[in-house]
Amino acid sequence: MICLLSENRALKSYLESLLEEMGVSLCQNKADADLFVVDLDTVKRPETDKRVLTISSDPFVLCDLFRPFSQERFLSLVKENGEGEVFVAEIAPIPQKPASLSYEEGVFYLDGERVTLTPAEHHLLCLLYQNRGTTVPLSACADALGSEAGKGNMPSVYINHLRRKIDYRLQKRMIVTLRGEGYMLLSEA
Repeated sequence: MICLLSENRALKSYLESLLEEMGVSLCQNKADADLFVVDLDTVKRPETDKRVLTISSDPFVLCDLFRPFSQERFLSLVKENGEGEVFVAEIAPIPQKPASLSYEEGVFYLDGERVTLTPAEHHLLCLLYQNRGTTVPLSACADALGSEAGKGNMPSVYINHLRRKIDYRLQKRMIVTLRGEGYMLLSEA
């Protein structure tokens, strides 16, 4: 049984109709669900040990399916997940090219070219770089920015500055958002 979690009525109705046509049982009770389909644009990922299929329209949110998506891709992921098979997350398309971010003697480099950062951006990127491949909580990002810069939505503002200086220049997704949890600098491996 599948439980759909979304505050977007149109998306929820659309997904329900697709699943009903496929013959999948839907439920409202989270305890009865074998699989959760979660719209990360409106709902936080549930803390559960059951399978979760995540959807988002934000290209910087780490999710399983990026909106807009094809019906076939969605149904394929539901089927694969329902059978317990492993699937690879589909992240929003940003053109990929071989590139790298490195850190040497206190300086960040993109493909050997020095990255100019403000002190706050440098502190935040150092934190993300030291924790590559793992989620850095929002509170830790705020702490890295210091007292004034870490208030309110400033961590997300600085993350956007870093994306302009890194992701867009590399034409490669490096910094992802884990909605409600924090940010992650992807490992280059």
